[in-house]
Amino acid sequence: MRLRRALTLVPCVVVLAACGGSGHHRSTTSTSAPPPPRPPTTARLAVAPATPRPTSTVRFDFVAPRSTGIGAGGDISYLLSIVGPQRGGCVSAHSAGPPRALAGRRTTVALGPAQLGGPWCAGEWTARVFELERAACEQGQICPQYVRVVGIVARANFRVAGG
Repeated sequence: MRLRRALTLVPCVVVLAACGGSGHHRSTTSTSAPPPPRPPTTARLAVAPATPRPTSTVRFDFVAPRSTGIGAGGDISYLLSIVGPQRGGCVSAHSAGPPRALAGRRTTVALGPAQLGGPWCAGEWTARVFELERAACEQGQICPQYVRVVGIVARANFRVAGG
């Protein structure tokens, strides 16, 4: 129960972080720091099958704007967040990330009852893919612990057919 509650809260925390502002404010003093990376452009998230059943495995496809892993911007990853109707006996929210994504390439996350821990709840769902950034530090180095939401890279709404 505690894990299910935590998984339900993860999409809410990520959405609040994405909508709460970037934290970047224009300063009147000049600095030599590079400008922050631009938020990714939101694209369509492909969902297949178009109308899954509660027992279906659903594929979510998106094109990754940057490769996952450590790069110039830090340690980049992606998170698929799905939220649907809340009912007893079915899954109403889940978060998952692809193990690896390459810039400009189609990336797929497949979710079904085995990954969700139960069947999908029937009804309307919202899916979003967030690009996340963490600090990239060498071993033995003190490293700040943060996760920055760069932006939403893909989104879709879909309907899970009843029983």
